[in-house]
Amino acid sequence: MYVGRSIYMKVFYHNLLGGVFANKTEAKNINTKYKYSILTEINDDFRDYDNKFTFALLNPELNLYNIWQQTNNPLLENKKWSDNNHYKVEGYNNITILADRNSTACVWGGLTLNHSDNLIDGCPGGYDWFFTIGYVGQEWETTDKIPSNDSKVNIVSLWVKVIENKYNILQSCIVDYSNKLNFVILAFIMILE
Repeated sequence: MYVGRSIYMKVFYHNLLGGVFANKTEAKNINTKYKYSILTEINDDFRDYDNKFTFALLNPELNLYNIWQQTNNPLLENKKWSDNNHYKVEGYNNITILADRNSTACVWGGLTLNHSDNLIDGCPGGYDWFFTIGYVGQEWETTDKIPSNDSKVNIVSLWVKVIENKYNILQSCIVDYSNKLNFVILAFIMILE
């Protein structure tokens, strides 16, 4: 995905047509049509010059997204349980925030580990778990949807910015026409070294 001139790589996708995640381990690494996660592959190679990760959280049904930076990988950022629900994750830098939430239980502030309801969420200083990544189907008021900002969604994806000078990117298009199948096959190949 391109945002401006920056390339982002999908590291997480969840569509409830595939159900919820069986557990947090599955939410970290899976490759199916409706559940995709390579969160464990986010490493220091994705850090920008200021030593931060840049993420994009997309809610396509709502036409809302958040783009921000944070110092820690969300899998290594612990939730701060406190009365200060305005806490932000370490190194948080707001770039574009369209899906916001400002309540006593949750204020958007980057992604952090959660306790039981999901793998990570965007309520780093509160007890709630909105902006859910890796929903494991715990009870809440609407169990057939994923908690987003103030809305409930079926689809969510998370992307990390690719640092161009740290990778050699090869893009190639291959077109092959098959008379027997009578359709065109188009392949887009992206190799990261």
